[in-house]
Amino acid sequence: MKSLFLSILTCFILLLAIVGSPQEAKGQTVYKQEQGFFTPVLSSFYLRGGSVESTQKIGPAVGYRINQHIDVSLHAEYLSAEAKEFNLQNYDFSLLNIGLTGGYTRDLSKIKLRAEAGVYRAFNLSTSENTAPEPESVSARLYVGIYYPLTISKRISLFPNAGLRASTGTYRMPGISTELTQYSDGFLMGPQLGLDMNIEFPSGLIFTISPEIMINYSPVHSTSDTDFSLRFIINF
Repeated sequence: MKSLFLSILTCFILLLAIVGSPQEAKGQTVYKQEQGFFTPVLSSFYLRGGSVESTQKIGPAVGYRINQHIDVSLHAEYLSAEAKEFNLQNYDFSLLNIGLTGGYTRDLSKIKLRAEAGVYRAFNLSTSENTAPEPESVSARLYVGIYYPLTISKRISLFPNAGLRASTGTYRMPGISTELTQYSDGFLMGPQLGLDMNIEFPSGLIFTISPEIMINYSPVHSTSDTDFSLRFIINF
């Protein structure tokens, strides 16, 4: 019965990882302080087919905890897109979106302080003659937040968290609705709320489920929108 439950749980988690909205690699020294590697589960995975738009987005990510305070991660995201507008204008292009994120964690009594900085840039690999303007994505992001650890059991713990994030950049993606990781069209800022859950296995491996809600406010245009993300991380 126990093995059946674990099998169902594993399948459910993998399904969520596929249909969720994974974003950039998340801070890791919040959950585990020893040196070692970590990796998000399916950091980029999105497939869409149809007569109007056909896109494939996939990209692995890997990170390393340098010590109990500092971690870095690298994300390489490949996007291939074909699109057709109602005026029969065809778009066909592919690109590689590279991101580097650094993080710092500090224990403050009963809470953890977390700061992150990330930079992403897209490099065009191929672009058809009809694709105009050419795809472009350059962004920088800063995040500062606090985490409050709550122990639920010997193997499970929760990390309610709240913080502020700001990003700036340039973003042009002709003919498609698929979005790159950590894109920013101009200056955006706003709060971020999350409730992370850690599941620790006897081997020392920690599996983290991290849902988040983010409000992006544009001071220039006085507009705002809300994003939801669902991350899955393995800490080795």
